[in-house]
Amino acid sequence: MRDRFPEAGAEAQGGVSDGYCFRITFAAGRLGQTLELLRAFLAEEGYGDIPLPADAEELKKFRLPPKLRHQLSLFGEDGYVHNPVKVLFPPPGARRGALTLEIYNEHAPGHLLRFHRRS
Repeated sequence: MRDRFPEAGAEAQGGVSDGYCFRITFAAGRLGQTLELLRAFLAEEGYGDIPLPADAEELKKFRLPPKLRHQLSLFGEDGYVHNPVKVLFPPPGARRGALTLEIYNEHAPGHLLRFHRRS
């Protein structure tokens, strides 16, 4: 995927692409298992060099405080962010142990602005 990013409207491996961002949700029951699935997916798709939290406990430290989760995200992403990848916690009430992975197209014009939601 890193070399051939999915085109807009493409569905691949259970995720959807708009040409700039590929989104897929992983849910393996427990957060640690979900993180391992996500890590394996990233490695298979050419993103194995992206640093990720060591385990579920470290990932939880990137979670927004409960009061901020219910507000519009003026305080950043609810999860771990390292260009070109975002590992986000689902909104309140969603499936436990799930994570949403967003991968941004590094070769798209204005990539950094899109990644940081500045465009």
